[in-house]
Amino acid sequence: MQSRLGWLLWMVACAQDPEAETNPLGASSADANRNGPGWENAHPNQGNGPCNQGNGTCNQGGCDDDDDQGEDQDQDPDEDDCDQDQPNNGPQVDFHVFTNLKLDYSRAQVYYAGGPPADDARREDTLITFEVIPGNGVHLLDAKLDPMQSEPYLNGATIGAQAWSATSYHLLSSPDGRFQNWAFPHVLPEAGDKFQAAVQTDQGNFEIGATLFEVFVMPPYIKKIGAPGNPFPYNGGTVPFATGLPLEIQFLPPLDADSQLMLGYAYAVEVFAIDDAGQQIAHFREDYPHPTPVDFLGTLSVVVPSELFPAEVQTPNGPVEVFDYKLDLAIQSNGNNAAIMIPFERY
Repeated sequence: MQSRLGWLLWMVACAQDPEAETNPLGASSADANRNGPGWENAHPNQGNGPCNQGNGTCNQGGCDDDDDQGEDQDQDPDEDDCDQDQPNNGPQVDFHVFTNLKLDYSRAQVYYAGGPPADDARREDTLITFEVIPGNGVHLLDAKLDPMQSEPYLNGATIGAQAWSATSYHLLSSPDGRFQNWAFPHVLPEAGDKFQAAVQTDQGNFEIGATLFEVFVMPPYIKKIGAPGNPFPYNGGTVPFATGLPLEIQFLPPLDADSQLMLGYAYAVEVFAIDDAGQQIAHFREDYPHPTPVDFLGTLSVVVPSELFPAEVQTPNGPVEVFDYKLDLAIQSNGNNAAIMIPFERY
């Protein structure tokens, strides 16, 4: 009954939400679906996030909550061991497995609408990160997935345009000593999926398992963005923005596979600084274990500090002026994350 009442109040509020006449941040006219296509069946009072489970994982920031293939990697060698099965009996080595979903505004609309098209998009867009991290005093020599002891869909996974099986499911070595790789499974991974890695170290060889704890099916839905206390509806497109100012983002949490709001989760914002050649020159991150509730309908708010929008950044070659930014807002849990991307143009 409580969930049904919340749903009815949500619909009344959505119907009464006035459209802004102008949007100085550069958004187009107010989107008829600004409250989130697909959210009409949500149950905002039924949260199932890790904060509601009393296990403290929402304060951990996950294992590596911003990992994805390509430019936006920020990897922490001291990340929490929160997605590994029981420890192996050999040298101390951690094996992490988590999903990444990073979408721009137009692509995300398919997810918000739900249904078979959203499932098809997830099969194409979902990335799984695999990484093996050595403990103190342990040197990794090699690591690869064991397809016979992992989910069958591993056989159809690809790395870029190449079948992962062509490289025997090897992970790649990193300067910090870990081994990792990113694969597109081309299926709908599920919480509980299990994987096993064969690891070679200077102290012996063994296998270690990991479980995929959670899978997000969509990113957050951004409702408003702008000056703290006075944000305007966001409907896609590049946002003109001045440096030296904080930024408020109001958003709805994602829905889970049962169309329930995912309440009680932590979020993170990453801002990527872009130079005049379109190259990423730096990135900055702010974590939000407990975003601020805006209303009883589930809307949340985070305020991004002005320090994440510098006018210039120091590089090995000296200071470089920032021309544009790209902002990612991500829900995160146990390393798994789903992010919506917003481009910004500095003025």
